[in-house]
Amino acid sequence: MGNFVWRDVKGDGYQNATGEMTTDVYGRPLRAIRTKSDGKYLFSLLPPGRYAVQITYPRGYLPTTANRPVRGMNSSTVMAISRTLNAGESDLTLDFGVVSRPGELYRALPATR
Repeated sequence: MGNFVWRDVKGDGYQNATGEMTTDVYGRPLRAIRTKSDGKYLFSLLPPGRYAVQITYPRGYLPTTANRPVRGMNSSTVMAISRTLNAGESDLTLDFGVVSRPGELYRALPATR
């Protein structure tokens, strides 16, 4: 389960130019993860179920416009809910767009691992 966090330059919500501790299928607790330097993230080895992903925005950034049509190309705000996953399925549509806060100078998003 996962997908992508990106900087929404246009602020239109499109990618263009809470729950319990979750464990993997081996019973190991999932920990918070950081996106890779390209903005991608992934939670793997999840048991069947429905999941919520919550984002912490970097200082100086806010969510972009949310809930646009086309699930795989739009943005969530603070939390995204997966489809109900069966064994072996994935949901790679849980995206989060970010925009600079009004009045803040643009600065690159921090690199993550």
